Amino acid sequence: MNPAFAVLWAASLLGASAAPPTASPSSRLTTATLALRPEVALLSTTAWDRISTSAIAARVPAKNTLRFSMPFQGRTVVVEERRYPVNHAAPLTLTQAYAPLLTRGLGRVTFDGRAAEAVVDDVPEVHERIWRYHQILDTPTPARLIHVPPGQMAQTLAAAKKRLSAAGQLFPFEDEGVLIVRDTEAVLGSLESALRTDRLSQGLKRRDSGPMSQSAPPPASAPAPPEARQGA
Repeated sequence: MNPAFAVLWAASLLGASAAPPTASPSSRLTTATLALRPEVALLSTTAWDRISTSAIAARVPAKNTLRFSMPFQGRTVVVEERRYPVNHAAPLTLTQAYAPLLTRGLGRVTFDGRAAEAVVDDVPEVHERIWRYHQILDTPTPARLIHVPPGQMAQTLAAAKKRLSAAGQLFPFEDEGVLIVRDTEAVLGSLESALRTDRLSQGLKRRDSGPMSQSAPPPASAPAPPEARQGA
C-alpha cells in the first residue's frame, strides 16, 4: 500500500471513530421542544412536520417565558411574557381575539412577524385561557373566536348552527363567554355579519324601550299673569 495513502486512510478512520454520534432531526426537535417550550408538545405534530428542522430550531428561543413583577392597582403582580407559535392563523385574527381577554391596563398582545409568534404579556391566569384557545384557532381550518355577551350563548350557538357547513365545528366555552367556530372563510364571514346585525338590532330595541324613549307628559300650562287675572 502506498505510504501516503495509508496515512490518509488511518486518519479518516480515527476521525470517524472520534466523531460523536449525531441525533436524528426528529430527536433534536423533541429535545428542543420539551426542554425549551414544554407547551409545544400539545401542538399537532403535523403542524410542526411542515416546517424544516432548521426553521424550528431558529424559532425556539432560549426562554419561552419571561417573568417579572410590577406594581398594579396598589399591589405587586407577577406578569409573564409568553410567545405562542403561529403556523396557520392570520396574525390579525389572533390579536383581535386575544385583546379583549387581557387584563385592562396591564395586558398586551403583539405579533412578532420575524419569529411568527404571538407575544402576550399578562398574568398567568390569562395565559391559561389564551393557550386553550390558541390550540383551536391556529389550525389549517379557518377559525374565529367570538366573544359572547352574558346570557346570549344559546342564541349565538343557534345562529352558528344555522350557517355551519357539514365540516364545521363549534367549541363553546359558556362559563367564559367565548365561542370558537371552525369553518370556511365564507361561512365565518356570514356568521360574523349576522351576529353584528343581530346585536345592532338588539341595541336599538333596548334604546327604544328605555326610559328616555317614553313620551314625555305635556308641559303644564303656565299660570296667567296677575294683570290678565285682574282684567278677567
